[in-house]
Amino acid sequence: MFSVDEVDKRIDNRTLTSEGVINVISDVINLKFQDPIAASKYLPVFAKYYLFSRDSEIIKSLFYLCEEFKVYDDVTIQRYVSYTFFMVYYALPSYSKAIEYGLELEKIGFNYPFMKINTYKFMSIMCYSLNLFDNTIKYCQKCLETTASFFDSDTEIYHLMNIIYLNNLILINCRNKNYLSATINKDKLKNYLNLIETDAIAENVELYSKFAFFYYQLVFENKFDEQGYVDTMRYLMKGNNEFKLLEMPIDVHNELISRLSVDKYREDIIEICKFALESKKLIGDKTLIQLQLFSIYSSNLDDINHLRRNVKEYIESLDKYFQNMKFINQVISAENFRLFQLENRMFTVDDRASRDFLTNCYNRYVLEPDWDNIYSKSANGGTLVFIDIDNLKIVNDLFGHETGDAHIISIVSKIKENMKLSDRLYRYGGDEFILLTETNEDEMEKKLKQIVKELDEENNSSFSFGTVEFDSSSHLDDLLRISDKRMYENKNFRKYRG
Repeated sequence: MFSVDEVDKRIDNRTLTSEGVINVISDVINLKFQDPIAASKYLPVFAKYYLFSRDSEIIKSLFYLCEEFKVYDDVTIQRYVSYTFFMVYYALPSYSKAIEYGLELEKIGFNYPFMKINTYKFMSIMCYSLNLFDNTIKYCQKCLETTASFFDSDTEIYHLMNIIYLNNLILINCRNKNYLSATINKDKLKNYLNLIETDAIAENVELYSKFAFFYYQLVFENKFDEQGYVDTMRYLMKGNNEFKLLEMPIDVHNELISRLSVDKYREDIIEICKFALESKKLIGDKTLIQLQLFSIYSSNLDDINHLRRNVKEYIESLDKYFQNMKFINQVISAENFRLFQLENRMFTVDDRASRDFLTNCYNRYVLEPDWDNIYSKSANGGTLVFIDIDNLKIVNDLFGHETGDAHIISIVSKIKENMKLSDRLYRYGGDEFILLTETNEDEMEKKLKQIVKELDEENNSSFSFGTVEFDSSSHLDDLLRISDKRMYENKNFRKYRG
C-alpha cells in the first residue's frame, strides 16, 4: 500500500490514474479497521485528486468513504473528514456547502499548517466569487497571518500568500471600484508586484504574479501587455507546464482574454479559451470563456465546423457537470433529511427529559429556567398558581397507586382543557402543580373555581389552589412562598366550610 506522501507525489506528477486511486481507496477501507486515524489522513489527498480530475466515480467513492469515517468520535478524524468535504464542495463548485465546512473547520481546528492555510485561501476565493468582499479580505489576512506564523518571509509559500492577497484586492477592485482605495495603497501594490518577479522566487509564484500584474495594468491603466500575456499563456500550454500554474479565479482570464485584439491574436484567443476551459487550475464559472470562443468561431464561416464541435463539447461538459451536481444534490438532500430526523430525535429526547412521565406536564427542573427566560421578562405580567390535589393520599391508601395515578391524570387533563396555549403547567411534587399564565389573577381565580366545581360534579374530585400576580420585578421564590400559603388557606377554608 502506498503511503500518503507517495500518493500525494503521484498525484502531483500525474502518474496516478483514477483506477489507481480507487485501488488505494480500497486499501484505505481495510486500513480503517486497524488504524482509523492513519487511514483518515488519505482523505484530503483523494480530494486533491478530484480537484485535478473532476472524476465522478472518484467523488462518489470519496463521499461514501467519508460517511464511514463520520462514525468515529475523534477530533483528528473529523478534521480530515470536514477538510475533505470542504475541498470537494469547493471543486464542484458548491460554495455555500464548502463555506459551511470551512466554518466548521474554524470551530474544530486544523491538523497541520497547510490544512489551515489552504482553507483560508479557498475561503477567500469563494467569498470573492460570492461578492463577500469584507470576508474575502478577512480570510486573505488570516491566510497571511497563519503563513507568517509557520514560515519565514523569504520562503515560497510566504510570497505566494502575499500574491494571492494582493491579487484578490485587484479582483475586488474590478467589481467594486471604490473598495481598493480604502484597503491598500496602489503604489505599494505596484512596487510589490514588480519586486517579487526575481530569480529567487519559484516559477509558479512568478507565473501567478505575472497574471496579477497584467490584471493590475488593466484595472488601473485600462490597458495591459497583451503580447506578454499571450506569451505567458503559450508557455503554459506547452507540455505539462499547466501544472506550474497555481489555482486562481477564472475572472482574471475572462477580463484579459476579452481585451485581446481579435485581429492580431485570433488563433491565440481560440487556443487560450480552449486551454482555460480544460484547465483545472482556473476556478469559477467558465461560461464567458465559452461565449468568447463561440463569438470567435461564429465570426468566420470557415470555422462553422469548429463551432459545432465546440458547442457539442460544451454540452457534453455541462452534462458531466450536471451529473456530478445531481449526485451531490442527492447526497446533500440525504444529509439534510438525516439532520432533520436527528434534530427531531434530539428535541424529543430533550423534551422528554423536561417532562413528567405520568402527566406530560413540565417537571420542576425547568420551572426556574422558564421563569428566567420567559415570564420574568413578560411586559404584561401574569399569575402564578400553586395547585394541590385534594385527598390523593386517601385515594392511594384505599384503592392503590394505579387508581391514584388515574385520579391525578383526570384532574390534570381537566386543567389543561381550560389552559391557553401560552400557559405552562409544571408538576412540582407528587400532588403539587404550578401553573404560569399571563391571565390576570381575578380572571384566573374565577376559571379555577369553575374547574373545581365541574370536577366535583363529574367525579367528586377537587384541588386547592393559591394565586399571586407577578410582573418583571417579581422573584420566583417569593411567588412560590405566597401562593403556597394561599393554597393552604384555600384548602382549610373549603374543609371548614364543608
